[in-house]
Parts: sequence; C-alpha cells; structure tokens
Amino acid sequence: MSGLARAREWDATALVELPEFAREPIATFGLVARRGRLRSEPSVPSGILERVAAELDAGLARPYAARAVRQGPIEWLVGAVELHSEEIELGGPAEAGSIEVARPPGGGRQVIVDGEEALEPFATALGVVVEVLDRRGSARFESFVARADKVEGDHWDVTVDPL
Repeated sequence: MSGLARAREWDATALVELPEFAREPIATFGLVARRGRLRSEPSVPSGILERVAAELDAGLARPYAARAVRQGPIEWLVGAVELHSEEIELGGPAEAGSIEVARPPGGGRQVIVDGEEALEPFATALGVVVEVLDRRGSARFESFVARADKVEGDHWDVTVDPL
C-alpha cells in the first residue's frame, strides 16, 4: 500500500431508477448537460435524460458529461465530470468534425481540421472558425491550443488550453 488515495474519477455520482428501461437491452449511455440543453449517445428519451440530469444537478453545476451504467433491472449508476469547455454557435465547414488552432511558444500558427493540417488561404467558413479560435486562445494565453468539436448543426464545443 502506498498510502496515496486514488485520483477521483467523477465529480458527482447518483443511483437512479429507470423502470422505463427494465425490458430494454441498453446497458449504458452517455449524457452531456449544458445550460438548457441535454443530449445523449445513444439517443435516450428526453424525460429520462431530465430525471438523470436533475439527480446530477443537485451536486454539480452544468456543463458536465456523464456516463450511466446499468446496475440491475431498473437501477443505473451515473457518474459525471465537469466540462471545462463552452458550447458556442459558429458557422464552420459543414463537413468538419473538429478544428484546432495552435500557437506554439516560438510563434506561428498551425491549423488542424479532422486530424489533417490545413494550409492558408482557408475557405471562408473555415477562416471564420480559425479566427474565432485564435482570438479566444490569444485572449487567455500567449501559447495555446484552441479546439472546436462539432456538436450538431452550427453548435461547437470549444476548449482552450495553454501550451
């Protein structure tokens, strides 16, 4: 024994009864809760999501991501972690799923779209997203990586981390 406690995996947990799933084969689902918005993967009826989120909201402020795992016929254990990101509305290229803008300590700028480096000049829709990410990153750090992951439609989940 090292005497060191294990790192905490979850910021909040709850045991929730979901009798609606008693005869369903689903064993787990994910949930992302933001102010006024819930989404799940795979798709779960909104009434169930609202009940699960209400349990988690009692101990954790939104936004958060959660995972629900079946423990019995109607018992589900749910764990949630706080998200350090913001969902914003951007145009962006319809086909892109993720866009990263990096400003390394030595200067310059690198843009990655869906894992592939993108070179200037950018198409108009991509250029708008790159400039928004660049401004958000520069406002917080001298060297950074700003990442936007498409949620749906024009909604993107944006994080900015220092380098």
